[in-house]
Amino acid sequence: NSGGAGGFRAGMEWGIEHQFDWVWVMDDDIEPLPHAMETLLSYGSMSGFVQMRRQGPDGVLALEGLWDCNSCLPVSYHKDLSFERSARDWISVQWGNFEGALIQSAVVRQVGLPDSRFFIAGDDTNDASLAEIYTNVIYVREIGFRRQLT
Repeated sequence: NSGGAGGFRAGMEWGIEHQFDWVWVMDDDIEPLPHAMETLLSYGSMSGFVQMRRQGPDGVLALEGLWDCNSCLPVSYHKDLSFERSARDWISVQWGNFEGALIQSAVVRQVGLPDSRFFIAGDDTNDASLAEIYTNVIYVREIGFRRQLT
């Protein structure tokens, strides 16, 4: 068992080896809504790492926040303030997650495959923060996924 990080690594490696333009990474407790892929692809011209909001059993799961340089971890807000205070359809973020992100294979090649040593947590945050060097990592206002677990 190589954990979630090992699984994401194997899946992304397979996609790269088979020369797909994009890889769609999804944790096992995430269910895409019917429009998710179409919406993600519609932002592909502006970003090589696109994420959509997720709905959990208790409401929308916020991704927006700040990067804490002291701990090298994101500090998430409890809600997506930018979407509440503006009409923007998307915002730039400094990290992400593998709960439905659509990532260009070129970005995966630049960043490298996920490090399986992370095992169960942190691989996605690490890869998305590195992806920001090569592309505009974006977070889309529209809810595209249902998260089954809290």
